[in-house]
Amino acid sequence: MGKSSPSPPPAPNPVDTARASTSTNVATSIANAFLNNTNQMTPEGELRYDVTDNYTWNDPYTGLNVQIPRFSATQIRSPQSQAIEDQNQAAKFNLAGMANAQSARLSEHLGQSIDLSGAPDAADPSRISGVPGAATTFGDAGQQQSTLGDAGAITRTYGPADDFSSDRGRVEEALYGRLNPQLSRERSNIEQRLQDQGIRYGSTAYKAAMAKTYEEEKELLRRFKGNVTLVLAGYNAGEGNVMRFGYRVPPFRETRNYVRRVGGRYSKGE
Repeated sequence: MGKSSPSPPPAPNPVDTARASTSTNVATSIANAFLNNTNQMTPEGELRYDVTDNYTWNDPYTGLNVQIPRFSATQIRSPQSQAIEDQNQAAKFNLAGMANAQSARLSEHLGQSIDLSGAPDAADPSRISGVPGAATTFGDAGQQQSTLGDAGAITRTYGPADDFSSDRGRVEEALYGRLNPQLSRERSNIEQRLQDQGIRYGSTAYKAAMAKTYEEEKELLRRFKGNVTLVLAGYNAGEGNVMRFGYRVPPFRETRNYVRRVGGRYSKGE
């Protein structure tokens, strides 16, 4: 004879399950409310949360009644903070009183009619005579010229055919030559930095870096019109900083020391 199977457990009562779930959720919410409403001590004083009363909530499904606490936040100021607040409120009260008094005076003045009894009499326009009328027509001034004769081609330049490009180039080369000893020292420093970075002499990266250096030097000469002091300052601090400080040496200690040191060699012709 086979063994009999055990009877299955009875199904849970859905009302009891809902009541238990609701009770757990409400209890969790009340606990979170107490945890979040923490009394605080601040520089302004004390911020306190107190339970002042309860709200009765009824679950319409289970009929469960739950007492939910209500909190009140109370700010208790420190003596110093309260004194400052009293002064602020007193100042606001005084300003409001002044505004009220002045607006009342303004309303009183605007509500009165303007008294013209002491004003001078208006002039009598009928006594004005001998004034000639305005001219409304003009005599014949002849035919107006509307065309001009041919004056030839407009002169656009007064220089040579190359617009002084050769002269400007010679001036730039002369200035570049005078600065060359100082710039050579700086190029040596740049070459050393390139070697420290692993860029081999004569490589494509080396040539590109040095070509960029030469172009920057010539651009500084052109931009600052051969002013050696500004060229040196721009070379050290950047031309943007020189322009930002009104085309003067930027107030950077390193830049000023650099201009003083290198400029001294330039003036001595080293």
